[in-house]
Amino acid sequence: MQTVDVARWTGSLVASLKIPTADEDRGLGTGKVDGGAVFVITKAFTETRKLLFNVGYTIVGSVSEVQLQDQLFFGLAGETSIPSLAEERLQFVAEVFGTTAEEKGGPGDIQGHLGVRYRVGEDLILDAAIGRSFTSPPPVEFFATVGFTWTFDAPWKCRNR
Repeated sequence: MQTVDVARWTGSLVASLKIPTADEDRGLGTGKVDGGAVFVITKAFTETRKLLFNVGYTIVGSVSEVQLQDQLFFGLAGETSIPSLAEERLQFVAEVFGTTAEEKGGPGDIQGHLGVRYRVGEDLILDAAIGRSFTSPPPVEFFATVGFTWTFDAPWKCRNR
């Protein structure tokens, strides 16, 4: 587990890459690679309690039938653990976030989600969350996500192990 210098603000830049795996002919994605970045500002109160502010931008692939547009993202999140309950490995997370419209002339969205993260090892975290939209009418009323986060150093930077 990494140590956190509490009572400090930190910043990071998180790149994202969405590889097309769904069937775009059925409206399940663009069939194109999408990419973006999120800037994260973190306030650590303790090693296991943090507040995060996110702002990001995603470049979205184009589809001829739909006028998709790039999206701006902003959010506020918190994470914590429960003392004596796998405290160093299990975290509970909550987030409220908003996005600009996916389609030209369409509505933006505000959503929230609750989830858990489990640290399998120093560099691998499994996560799952459920959430819902707070806008009316919602583009997506309820949603669920599962995934993993794999962290690694840049090739030119060596980590002492």
